Amino acid sequence: MTTYPGILIALDGIDGAGKTTQVRLLESAFAGVGETVVVSKEPTDGEWGQKLRDSALTGRMPFDEELDAFICDRQDHLKKKIIPALEAGNVVILDRYFYSTIAYQGILVADHKTIEQRIRADVVVPDAAFWLDLPADLAVSRVTSRDGKTNLFERQEDLAKAGEIFRAISLADPVLRKIDATMSEQLLYQKIIEELLSGAFKEKRCKKSYGCDDPVYCMPRITNSCDWWNVKQKLSSLHY
Repeated sequence: MTTYPGILIALDGIDGAGKTTQVRLLESAFAGVGETVVVSKEPTDGEWGQKLRDSALTGRMPFDEELDAFICDRQDHLKKKIIPALEAGNVVILDRYFYSTIAYQGILVADHKTIEQRIRADVVVPDAAFWLDLPADLAVSRVTSRDGKTNLFERQEDLAKAGEIFRAISLADPVLRKIDATMSEQLLYQKIIEELLSGAFKEKRCKKSYGCDDPVYCMPRITNSCDWWNVKQKLSSLHY
């Protein structure tokens, strides 16, 4: 598996869970402490992504065709945007990733596991991924309030089923962390920031690959040469 100097973060969950808001908050936070941040979403605005967006409004494609479109869109996304940004050492934040494809396409088959391997093939595993867990009825209320109506991917029964698949994925995949999306926007943001700083950022940016020698007398901290510690200190001074 290829390892990149950048950090890939994915926020996932059913519609209305607050993913886009949290993506924007994270973008602002990390850009504010000097990180180069690339924000993107799936489906993308590319050829395949546009086909999927159109289908959500005008009528779903046949299952195999729709699944192929999601996979083609992601491969294009990885090649043209995600991987180049990770190679450059950027922080990449995604509003949806392959977890959503498993969940939303999974409700159309008897068992989501029958398509999961195909969807996970040739993807870049994120350094951190968060499932924003929200009850389907609350999600529909939020979407309706925001958009005035739902689309064909946002029916309450389907959202409930997708939520159960997200739950199953999170229990089996140690990368995907469950976060309670019913909490306030600010508390949710703080929880995600804390998880990122203690997890992916420390793993990728700590000056010593094996970790800190001592939490108090770590020389890279004292000399301000640890990128992780500097980001942590700057964010702490801004938000806590």
